[in-house]
Amino acid sequence: MKILFSINHPSQYHMFKHLAQKLIADGNDVIFFIQARGIIEQLVQSDGFNYRFSTSKKLRIIFKSKYGIILRGIISLLQQEFRIFSYCLAHKVNYLLGTDIAIAHVSFVLRKPSFVFTDDDYVFTKPYCKMAYPFARHIIAPKVANVHIWKNKKLAYLGTQKSAYLHPKYFQPDESVIDKYNLRGWKYFIIRLVTYSALHDSLHGASSGISESVLDRLIPILEKHGKVIISIEDGNLDKYSNYLLKMNPNDMHSLIYYADLFIGDSQSMHVEAGILGTPSIRSNKWVLAKDRVNVIDYLEKKCHLGISIPPDQEDALISEVQLLLESDSKEKSKLLSKQFFEENTNLTDFLFWLLSEYPASYHKYKANTNIIDEFH
Repeated sequence: MKILFSINHPSQYHMFKHLAQKLIADGNDVIFFIQARGIIEQLVQSDGFNYRFSTSKKLRIIFKSKYGIILRGIISLLQQEFRIFSYCLAHKVNYLLGTDIAIAHVSFVLRKPSFVFTDDDYVFTKPYCKMAYPFARHIIAPKVANVHIWKNKKLAYLGTQKSAYLHPKYFQPDESVIDKYNLRGWKYFIIRLVTYSALHDSLHGASSGISESVLDRLIPILEKHGKVIISIEDGNLDKYSNYLLKMNPNDMHSLIYYADLFIGDSQSMHVEAGILGTPSIRSNKWVLAKDRVNVIDYLEKKCHLGISIPPDQEDALISEVQLLLESDSKEKSKLLSKQFFEENTNLTDFLFWLLSEYPASYHKYKANTNIIDEFH
């Protein structure tokens, strides 16, 4: 088979990398279409996958304002449509998987099966859903995720996309990172800061929830117990330069795994920290959203992995940090993480089965959705 993956974010690459490796080992051809964004190219190169750019590298530089981001989205989509369509025609691609609108459109025109992935509810990604879901063959989403009127296309699983690459079967923490970053013998705490610039972030007015005043209160408290590491995706943090850690992107999940506490305004890393068994606090404007993010609610309320605190409740955040520092929160989180993986879907194995035996696997799933319970 010839299989095309189209992705926009590092976490989406991680979601597919083990599946891609299994498919290649099984004799299939795999290509990644990526955006020229952040560390995605570095990650794809480090694992030796074939890849192409789905959009021009210059778009993110030219269009930065709120309305510029919307215009960038339109231009990016047109580029993606053309580049992916051309590749599929030339190379006779069998299946298209990913998180891009373009794969739904291209596969619809070419009458090829497409598997569109989401962890988000319809209410948060309406433009994406309205443009992608009507044309997608299948929507792969957590059971708790709301895909609106396209429920008949949904192939549901238990858990989150992050379990595809953080499942113990595929993720083995690298203890050498402790020495590599001079953390041996220390407790350490990671603060993750993100500049929101995706289209759906812009439309919802999302912004960083960890303010300077919070950092000024947090850092002295954390330093009494260990080392403070600040990781930032984009922006200027000269005031806190002593805490910034330049790290290899491939080390990030191991660093999170061994950390004693994670605090951030990153949705993805909050989930990652939680299921890796590291106590995690999320604080951003999404916490204040009228409609809660179902996947995060599931992890926090059902699985007890992480907590969310609104950015305007600084005292509550500080109190929660102090409570976690003074308890055996790390040990409890590790036990809850183990339970999570025992009860939720091994997404990589499920997807490998789905593709390897498609379309028979699809019909088996539709006839008995409990077949998902075989993949843990």
